[in-house]
Amino acid sequence: MNNIHAYDAQADGINIEDIAANRNNRTVLRRMRRNNRHANDSRQLWIQGHHDVNGVECEDYVPEGTSDMGWLGYFIGKNEQLEELLFRTFTPPSGLGVLEVLEPFIKGV
Repeated sequence: MNNIHAYDAQADGINIEDIAANRNNRTVLRRMRRNNRHANDSRQLWIQGHHDVNGVECEDYVPEGTSDMGWLGYFIGKNEQLEELLFRTFTPPSGLGVLEVLEPFIKGV
């Protein structure tokens, strides 16, 4: 989706399972959407090529494509709890270019 109004119209009813296949990514999307920090939530988010196993729940997000990154950007743009957004090198899936994956994310934010 390229239009922020399209995200607004679908945001409340969209099923997170329809956005992301990875369990950790779905947890991150839910955290960003709820915009209500729980005690065990991290105030940072890493976008990177793999999920870290470092004991902090839902602290990293591995891009799956353009659709999930658009939604992630949208939810981050609405979120008031996230304090740090960090990027590490990642390889986009299915031969997509980094710019193709980041463009919907940036528009969403």
